[in-house]
Amino acid sequence: MNKDSFTELEHDLFKRNGKYAVMGTSFALVHLFYLIFFVKINYLPMAFYNVISVVGYMFFGMSCAQGVRFKQLYFFCMIEVPLHSVLCTLLLGWDYKFMLFMFGMIPISFYIALFIEDFKHPILIPAISSIFLTILYFVVRVAGENVPPIMHKTVISKYEYYFTYLNTFFAFFMILSFSLLFSFEFNYIQKKYATENITLDTYASYDTLTGLLNRRSIDSHLDQLYKEHYHDEEGFSVIMCDIDHFKSVNDTYGHDAGDYILKEVASVVSSEVRDNDIVGRWGGEEFLIILNKDKQTATKLAERIRAQIETHEFNYKTTSLHITLTLGVSSFHNGADIGSLIRSADKKLYRGKENGRNQVVS
Repeated sequence: MNKDSFTELEHDLFKRNGKYAVMGTSFALVHLFYLIFFVKINYLPMAFYNVISVVGYMFFGMSCAQGVRFKQLYFFCMIEVPLHSVLCTLLLGWDYKFMLFMFGMIPISFYIALFIEDFKHPILIPAISSIFLTILYFVVRVAGENVPPIMHKTVISKYEYYFTYLNTFFAFFMILSFSLLFSFEFNYIQKKYATENITLDTYASYDTLTGLLNRRSIDSHLDQLYKEHYHDEEGFSVIMCDIDHFKSVNDTYGHDAGDYILKEVASVVSSEVRDNDIVGRWGGEEFLIILNKDKQTATKLAERIRAQIETHEFNYKTTSLHITLTLGVSSFHNGADIGSLIRSADKKLYRGKENGRNQVVS
């Protein structure tokens, strides 16, 4: 089984509640076997009991797979299995090992209760159930030593050898299979949470419209660079970019047009920077670029971006829009602080705005 097939199997078992269909079918098949046995020895009351069990497990298993009757399945299991084990032990005798199912029911009781979302006491009720099952086991054990089986020994003795091993196998298989299910589901939940954390981190770090880093992430990168370059002579540079006349685009063509312009500008800017440069949406129609270069290099990059935006075709629906950028460039040197660096780039940007826009000021 390849990775994709296994992932799909996990999805079917756990997210789509397919595990309950598997549980119901498994229990139903075991009881179908006992049904055939009791018909064979002509003991119809237990045969009829197993008919009810088979129908019940199929019904509740399929209901749970569809998202309903989870608690009903739990209580059905916790009542039916002990009752069946006690009746079979009293009927056939202790040596048939039906009471071993009590031990198999303990991990099952915790497993089912733990993953039922609206279960108010997912630990307390299974714990009480486990104590009850343990007590029941020893009570029936004592009774089995002192009370002869209901069925005459000569009728059933030839089956004792097979049932001793078969019921022991079924009991241990219950423990093993539900332990494996628990392990697989726990692993599934871990992977699910890891994926969700990555998604949440992406939402927390990136601007949803442009796909660029958001203000929070930019601040984090600036703080990190500040620590790295505080005592350096080289420092680093920032470029503050602002879309010219952006408000008039929104007012004239609507906010959808504004969103289109923001995404297009973000795409052009991203295509011009290197992989190790940092680009983010600073806020509104402003973008910030951080690069580990001096002011001269940053100014050349800013001019290249400005020229690319000026010549880029912005076609919103049937309208061709002419968009330009004004950019301010500032460099960080030892002894400075991040606040003054950003203010310096911002002041240069607005100086460019006052001087006619569509220019780089460094």
